[in-house]
Amino acid sequence: MLPAPFHVEGATLPHAINADFERFYRAHLRRVTGARIRSTSLRDAYLRWAAQENAVSLTFNQISRFMEIIGHRRMRSNGVQVLDLAYASDFPNLADNLQLAPQLTASDHSAGPLVERVDRALAALLDLRVALIAADERRTPHEAAQRVLGLFDQ
Repeated sequence: MLPAPFHVEGATLPHAINADFERFYRAHLRRVTGARIRSTSLRDAYLRWAAQENAVSLTFNQISRFMEIIGHRRMRSNGVQVLDLAYASDFPNLADNLQLAPQLTASDHSAGPLVERVDRALAALLDLRVALIAADERRTPHEAAQRVLGLFDQ
């Protein structure tokens, strides 16, 4: 479950996902209740797409965080599965159904560049919080934080 969003000067701070991953999701994935995709299959599909599109490659943790932000849960069953997710090719009649929180606009930052920097820092901390919740590693929170930040590889 995602935490309640912060409110910054009357505007909701958005949950951010990578623009390349958003393009991949909109083109190749659909939210379908009851469907599921193995996380390894999802990452492999993204990496193939990223290589063709010259997009940034992402780690398992980054993809998991983005899926959590979008609203997909994970389940351990014969590996890790991403729930309520299917490939668009399996549902050709289903249109893009990704819904993201509204983004802040430049007019929302009337207080100036310092507030913009604070907003970016809050967004980064919120992303870290969401990723730690998704990792659900209460016994070793320092390792979970290092994994999320890309400082610790298993």
